[in-house]
Amino acid sequence: MQQELPSPDGRFIAAVYYELGPAYAGDRTCVSVRKVSEPFDNGNGPVLLYLDGRHNVALAWRGPASLALSYDVSQSEVLGKRALWNDVAVTFHDGQ
Repeated sequence: MQQELPSPDGRFIAAVYYELGPAYAGDRTCVSVRKVSEPFDNGNGPVLLYLDGRHNVALAWRGPASLALSYDVSQSEVLGKRALWNDVAVTFHDGQ
């Protein structure tokens, strides 16, 4: 686990973590959101951002259901994005 940040109203927790891949594939950086009542479960929650390799991702809640993710990677390293989970809207700022 690299970072966790609760939402302003305390309902959700955003998390940045590394998923360890096999030696030939390398590691991945993942961002997920879960309800505060649910335990962190590496790899089983909804992944909102999936990056190839290990990267720094800044988390910022803009409101109780608005999460901003900032990162500085090339587009080829972005493996997946999900802009909505339950009632949490996600914005992406890629710095490129």
